[in-house]
Amino acid sequence: MATIAVEYGVNEEDALYLPCRDSELEEVLRAVNARSSNEITIINVMWPEGLRMLNGLTVDADEMNFLAKRMDSFVPMELMKFIAAASVINDMDTCKLINLSFNTERYTLVQDVTDLAQIGKMRYMSIHGGILPEDQESIDFAEIGRKLLSSGTGIPTEFGLLYENKDEPFETSYNGVNFPAYYYRADFIAGVRLEYSGKSEYLYLPEEPVTIEKALKRLGCPDLVECTVIVECYGNIDDNWQGRMDESFEYEGLYEANHRAFILSNRGLDRDKLLKVLEYSEEVSTEAIGKLAKHLGDFIVIDDAENVMEVGEHFVLYDEMYKAAPEVLAFIDTQALGEYLIQERDGKFISGGFVCMEQGCSYEQIMGNGSPKMELGGM
Repeated sequence: MATIAVEYGVNEEDALYLPCRDSELEEVLRAVNARSSNEITIINVMWPEGLRMLNGLTVDADEMNFLAKRMDSFVPMELMKFIAAASVINDMDTCKLINLSFNTERYTLVQDVTDLAQIGKMRYMSIHGGILPEDQESIDFAEIGRKLLSSGTGIPTEFGLLYENKDEPFETSYNGVNFPAYYYRADFIAGVRLEYSGKSEYLYLPEEPVTIEKALKRLGCPDLVECTVIVECYGNIDDNWQGRMDESFEYEGLYEANHRAFILSNRGLDRDKLLKVLEYSEEVSTEAIGKLAKHLGDFIVIDDAENVMEVGEHFVLYDEMYKAAPEVLAFIDTQALGEYLIQERDGKFISGGFVCMEQGCSYEQIMGNGSPKMELGGM
C-alpha cells in the first residue's frame, strides 16, 4: 500500500505511488529524462496532505522512496506526530524528513486536552518507550498530563498541540548520501552491509540488481569486488539454509547469493524438500539449486525410509502406479520392488530418508549431467 503519492508531471497520469521497487522508480526517471540526476520535481503531494510543503521542490527519488518505507511502519499516532512535527520545522526537505522519521519519540501530540491521564500516558511513553505493567497503577499519569499542558510549550498545529521532549537528543541517522539500516521487508532472506571507504549501505536480499547498483553508486564504489560484504543477519530461513547462504557468499559472491535468496523467497517453495533433493544431488551451486527448485515436483521424497523394503512399501501404499490395499501388503515382495525402483527411478538414500525421480522424469535432462550415484542402502 502506498504511503506517499505525488504528481510529478504535467499530465494527470504522471503520478508516483511510494514505496515502490527501484526498477519502477527507474522507469519514472527515464520518462522525465532525469536518469543521470536521480531527481524529480514534485508538482503536488496527493497524500498525505501534511507533506505538501514539498510541493514545487526538486527531490531525490530514492530519498522519497526510503521516506515512504519509513512511514509505512508508523502506527496512526506515530504518523500524526511525524506530520505535525514536519509542519513546524523550517525549510523541510526529504533529508530532514528521513531524519525526523527516526526521532518521532521526541514528540507528544495532544489532540484531546480534556483527557489528562491519556495525555500523561502518551508523554510517558514518548520519553520511556512504553509503560511497564507494574507502573500502570503506581504512576499518576493525570498529573504528568496536567504539568505538560501547563508548561505552555505546546506548539499549535492543525493536527493538535505538539510538545517536544528536548531532553531527548535529535539523532541524525541519515547523512544525506547513505541510507541507514532499516529492515522494511519482513520477508527478507539476508541482511547485508556493504562497506567502502568508511561508508556503509544496506541490502535486504533478495534485491533487484538495480538496487545493488544504486547502493554502490551512493558508496562511490566503482566495483562490487572492492566492497567488504558483511552478512548482518538472516531473516525467514532456518539454520540449514543459513549455512548454504554463507557458502554462497563465500564462494560465489553477492550477486549469486542474491540469486539464491530470490529462489528461497518463492512463497510456494518447499524448502525442506529442496534441502533433501540437494543432498540427493550433491549439488552446491546456486545455478543447480535454481534448476532443482524449478523441477522440485519431479522428485519423490520418502521421509524416514531406512531400507529398500520400506521404499517398496511406500510405493505400494501411496503411489498410484503401484498402489495396493494395505491388507495385501504382506503378499507383495516389497524388497524386490524397492530394488527395482531404485534402479528405475535413480533412487538414493539420504540422511533421514530416500529420494528418487517421478515416473518419466529424468535427472539428466533437468541438470544436464549424469544421475547421482545410486545406493542400495539398508540391505
